[in-house]
Amino acid sequence: MKKLGQTLPQNERAGVALALGKITDQKLESVAGYYPDARVRNARPITLENELAYLGTRVGQDGKLRDRQGKEIYIDFRPGSGVARTTEMMRAEWEQQKKRDDELRKTHTIIVVDLDPYHIAP
Repeated sequence: MKKLGQTLPQNERAGVALALGKITDQKLESVAGYYPDARVRNARPITLENELAYLGTRVGQDGKLRDRQGKEIYIDFRPGSGVARTTEMMRAEWEQQKKRDDELRKTHTIIVVDLDPYHIAP
């Protein structure tokens, strides 16, 4: 529940929105996920701003989004496949994505935006 309702400090909001616009066409108000999740009736949306505020996001001197520890923030938009897949296929995709995420987490903080809200990792 920590992410719900959190907003960026007013003095940081414009800079973060500008930096966000350089890496994606998504806006601070774009939905990044749902609490508790999209399958639950009356699930509440979590916006990119909620996620960024939770991480203590600031714009670094290099113009990149950084969390409160100074790690660069990587926003990973994961589209739904639109194709029926077997459990084995989903598990293989999930394991491959996990390996990529583990490597990226060494240098970045990752925000995952699952564009298929009904996706559940196997």
